[in-house]
Amino acid sequence: MSKRVLSTGIPGMRFLPTRINREAWALEKEVRNLILEVVRERQKASYEKDLLQMVLEGAKNSDLSMEATDRFIVDNCKNIYLAGYETTAVSATWCLMLLASNQEWQDRVRAEVLDVCGDRIPDSDMLRRMKQVSSTVFHLGVVSRPLPKYCTCKRILTDIYF
Repeated sequence: MSKRVLSTGIPGMRFLPTRINREAWALEKEVRNLILEVVRERQKASYEKDLLQMVLEGAKNSDLSMEATDRFIVDNCKNIYLAGYETTAVSATWCLMLLASNQEWQDRVRAEVLDVCGDRIPDSDMLRRMKQVSSTVFHLGVVSRPLPKYCTCKRILTDIYF
């Protein structure tokens, strides 16, 4: 996919059947088919109120064609997945980096995890008992917000000068 970026400055280049474009089209088709397969299985299965169900209801209640409905569902699923993946990956990386830079907190968190979990896989009850881990995750959210606390629409609009 990164090779495809090299040709973005040339208008219409993404429509030419180059090797890179054909590979990208095949990958896009595969991802689309995988998402639609999950959606079709979900539609056959029992009703479950979650994010996917809300996307499906939004598509069903629209007056879009079948192709546009599928595109709506696939695009929303991609957005949700990528937003969640990137946010989680960046947050986990920051958490590990900050713990690595502070040996005292690293030792506290490690001791608490070993004390509460031992050799078992953590479950929801164990996670609730880990106060140091909860505090670390909470403070990470304060330190590395997606947008700073002071960044509001009002501030952004008032800082734009022409």
